[in-house]
Amino acid sequence: IAIQRQQLGKILMSQPPEAQVALVVYLCTHAITLKKTGTGDGMYFLTTDSSWTSTKKLRKSSISLTKFCSWLKRIECKHKTICLDVVHSAKPKDTLFKTRIMYPQPDIYDRVATLSQACCIGSCMSGLT
Repeated sequence: IAIQRQQLGKILMSQPPEAQVALVVYLCTHAITLKKTGTGDGMYFLTTDSSWTSTKKLRKSSISLTKFCSWLKRIECKHKTICLDVVHSAKPKDTLFKTRIMYPQPDIYDRVATLSQACCIGSCMSGLT
């Protein structure tokens, strides 16, 4: 993940300033919510090698929403657009005791737009029951 981010940054920053006008990122993955008592909820994007064996391993093998947004925020260009195709299962009925939920928080698109300072387009409906 870090290598891909560095490669993307090098490619974009090697362009002359007049060419650094716009960036469009399309992310198609599963969005999950990980809960941990006392630290609040966290949204993560799964990768092909994400491990479901434990919440700790899942946290380490996925990309947190805040980390993803910080990467995008640091890319300098005039216009940034993020297209999120966050595939998830139907909203679970009872999640009180679950720590791993394959469902994003309802404010996922607003949070991505705010944290990355970009326009965010979503392709699914979250927050619905």
